[in-house]
Amino acid sequence: MHLRQGLQNFKERLSGIDMTKGAPWKNLLLFTVPLLIGNLFQQMYSTADAIILGRFVGDNALAAVGSSIPIFFLIMVLMMGISMGAGVMVSQYFGAKKREDLSYTVGASLALTTILGVAMMISGPFVTRPLLVLLDTPPEILDDSALYMNILMLGVLGMGYFNILSGILRGLGDAFSPLLYLAIASVLNVFLNLLFIPCWAGAFGARP
Repeated sequence: MHLRQGLQNFKERLSGIDMTKGAPWKNLLLFTVPLLIGNLFQQMYSTADAIILGRFVGDNALAAVGSSIPIFFLIMVLMMGISMGAGVMVSQYFGAKKREDLSYTVGASLALTTILGVAMMISGPFVTRPLLVLLDTPPEILDDSALYMNILMLGVLGMGYFNILSGILRGLGDAFSPLLYLAIASVLNVFLNLLFIPCWAGAFGARP
C-alpha cells in the first residue's frame, strides 16, 4: 500500500502542477522548492569539479578552468534566456488550451536550440582561443584553457537541449523532472570525475 501510494505521488510529480487548481501557495511551494534544490545541485556540480581538479591535476588546470568560466557563462546565459522565454510562451499557451500554438512554440524552441548549438560546436575551435587572448588569459594556461573550452563546446548542444527541455517542462508545470535529471547528471559528473581524472592525471604526469 505504501509503495503504491509512493509511486502514485511520484507519477503526480512528473505529471506537473496545474496552477489553476488548488491552493495557490501550495502550488507555488511545490513548484519553487525543486528550483531551489536544483540550484544546490548546480553549485555542487561546479564545486566538485574544482575540488577534484585542484587535488589530482594541479593549480594550472584549476586556473585554466577558471579562466574559461566567463566565456562559458555567457553561453549558459544565452541558453537559459531562450529556455526562460520558451517557458513563458509554453505556460501561456498551455494555460489557454491553445494546443496548436503550444506545439509550434515547442518545435520552434527546439529548432532554434539545435541551430545555435550546432553553430557553436562548429565555430567553437576557431573563436575560443582568440576570446581567451582577448580576456588576457596568462600564457602558461592558455593552451589548457583553449583545450578545455573546445571540449565544452563539443557538448554545448546537450546543454542547450537540457535547458530548453527544462524550460518547456516548467512551462507545463513540471519542476520535478528537470530536478531529477539534474540530480542524476550531478552525481554522474562527480563519479566520472573521480573515475577518469586521477587516471588521466597520472598517465599524463600531472602534479597530484
